[in-house]
Amino acid sequence: MIRILMPMTTHQEKEERRQKREETVEEERKKRDAKKKVKQMIVISTGLAIVAVVAFFLSNISPAMPDRPLIGDHWHADYSIEICGEMQPIIPEFPGGVHTHGDGKIHIHPYVQEETGKQANLALFFDNAGLKVSNSSIQMPEGAEITQCNGSRAETSVTLNGNALADYLSYVMQDGDVIGIKFS
Repeated sequence: MIRILMPMTTHQEKEERRQKREETVEEERKKRDAKKKVKQMIVISTGLAIVAVVAFFLSNISPAMPDRPLIGDHWHADYSIEICGEMQPIIPEFPGGVHTHGDGKIHIHPYVQEETGKQANLALFFDNAGLKVSNSSIQMPEGAEITQCNGSRAETSVTLNGNALADYLSYVMQDGDVIGIKFS
């Protein structure tokens, strides 16, 4: 079959030009839309990255809460001291931010920065009270050092709310604690 090409009429030429324009316009619109989507994705990705970085830094460098107790706090911890099976009398009143009123309670209310946070520990109470405590000896204020019970070597143990407390010297008392100091 032979096909003979006939010259296009003016109407056909116009129609063909219109179709080409429409195709060109459609292709340009698709390119613009694609570029627009790429730009949107870049903006969104950049925004998410910035949010992630800011969140990371805020979570890692936000100011930490200061260690408690702070100046102005007023906490109490009950305590008892037992040496070689005998309960000891309560320690008489003495001053300081970690002290007692001779009432069987450790009063924790720091007056100066050096008595706050981790410094407000049992070691500070012992020092302020004149009580010397180590794993192998104990000495009550103005008393003799004791290293044995009934002729046998003895050790210090400390309980916190009924549970053994291994690193007792650095323990920072909390409001309501019950501390038992035992040398046997």
